[in-house]
Amino acid sequence: MRKLTWIAALVGLLLAVLSGGASATAADAAPDRQVHTLDVPVAGTAGAGEAACEARLNNGPIGHGICGTDATEMRFSDGTQRMFIIGLDHAVWNIVQYPNGTQSGWRSLGGWLKVGVYPYIYDQRYSYDLEIWSYGRDSLKWCRALHGSWGAWHRC
Repeated sequence: MRKLTWIAALVGLLLAVLSGGASATAADAAPDRQVHTLDVPVAGTAGAGEAACEARLNNGPIGHGICGTDATEMRFSDGTQRMFIIGLDHAVWNIVQYPNGTQSGWRSLGGWLKVGVYPYIYDQRYSYDLEIWSYGRDSLKWCRALHGSWGAWHRC
């Protein structure tokens, strides 16, 4: 019986995907995500020959990340937007734009990471319930969760 339930759930999911998921509401939709490579160089270096590139969320303040690393922008159903980059110090940097248009400014989330920052969303309706991950200097996957406030970095 358990196997039939699993098969029925899988068939239902497949039908929903093929039909375009018409039954989903806006609140259930995944946040819009854009990942792009930082490629607008600015004067400055990040250490051993790594060039600095611009990162900007809408018309907010410019942040500086390591050229060639990925920046992730997210837009949530409540209107909040977030951007994550790897800064010149190899820490994760984050900026938030709230639904009213104000921005938090760039804030360091610490860590020492080397590629990009990728989010995992716990509840897709809320911009304060997520986890980010990337690869550290030890080439292992590191995570940090946001559940109202940021937790500590830990191995994933």
